Amino acid sequence: MNTRQNSKFTTGHRMLDFLLNNAAVVTVLAGFAVLQTLLTNLLAQIDVLRQKQQTKKTGLLLKKKKMKMQMIADALQASSAIVAYASSIDDDILAHSAHYVTSDFVKESDERCKTDCQVVYSLAEKYLDQLAVYNFTAQSLTTFSTDISTFVTILNSPKESKKDGVQQTKQMKQLEKQVQKCFSKMDIIVETIRYSNPDFYSAYHTTRSIEYHKHSLMVKGKISDADGHPINGVHLSFVLNGKEILAKLTGISGGFAIKSIPEGTYTVTITKIGFQSQTITVHITHSDLAKVMVALAKM
Repeated sequence: MNTRQNSKFTTGHRMLDFLLNNAAVVTVLAGFAVLQTLLTNLLAQIDVLRQKQQTKKTGLLLKKKKMKMQMIADALQASSAIVAYASSIDDDILAHSAHYVTSDFVKESDERCKTDCQVVYSLAEKYLDQLAVYNFTAQSLTTFSTDISTFVTILNSPKESKKDGVQQTKQMKQLEKQVQKCFSKMDIIVETIRYSNPDFYSAYHTTRSIEYHKHSLMVKGKISDADGHPINGVHLSFVLNGKEILAKLTGISGGFAIKSIPEGTYTVTITKIGFQSQTITVHITHSDLAKVMVALAKM
C-alpha cells in the first residue's frame, strides 16, 4: 500500500468518526445510513488487505535478516579456518582471498553478501580436508551450504509471490474505486443541507477533503459566500490546545495556504465583518494536505 492509498484509508476512517459524532444529523438523511454501512464494510476489507501485506512483508524481512546473519556466521567460521591454514603454509594469496570480517558482509547488499559467502564456501569445500584441525568440519560445510540455499530461497520469495501481490493490488484499487463512489453519493446527499445546516456542511467537506499531497503545503483553503463567490480579507484563527498558533487572511480569490504548522487537531474560527462567524475542527498532519472549504452566510 503506497503513501497515497494510506492517506485515503486514513481519511476514510476520519470520515467514519466524523459521521458517528454527527449521527443526529446523518441519520435523518435519506439513504445515508446505507452508504455509511457500505463505507464501513469497504474500509474493513481494505484493513484486512493492509494487514496481510504488512504481515507478509515484515515476516519476510525478519526471516531474511535472521538467515543472513546465520550465513555470515558460517562464512566467518570458514574464513578464519582457511586463513589459519593458509598462514601455516605461507600462502598469502589464499589468505587474502579468504579473509573477511563481519563488516565486509553486513554493509553489502543481499546479493553481494550471498556471492561473497559462496566464494568462501567454495574455498572451504576445496580445502575441507585441511580445515578439520581448525574446527571446520564436513558438518560445518553442510550447515554452511544449507544456510546459503535457504537465504537464496528467501531472496527469491518476493519474485515467486509477485502474482499474489498483483492480485492484492487489483483488489485494493477496486475497493478504492468503491470507496470514492460511496463518498460521491454521500456528497450529493449532504449537498441538500448546505444552507439548512451550513456548520455541518462545512465540517463535512473539511474532513472529506483531506488528501495526500506531494508539495510543501500543509493546509490550503477557500472561503466563499453562500452563492460561491470568493471573500477577500476573511480572518482565520488556528487554535491548538487553547492557544492561537497561527492567523491567516484570505486573498482576493478567497484562498489561503499554510506551508508549516505543528500537527494536531485545530479549532479554526473564521470571521469577516458582515458575515456570520463559523468555528470548525481541522485535523493537520505532515503527510496529508488539509483543505478548508467554507461558505459564510451574510448577516
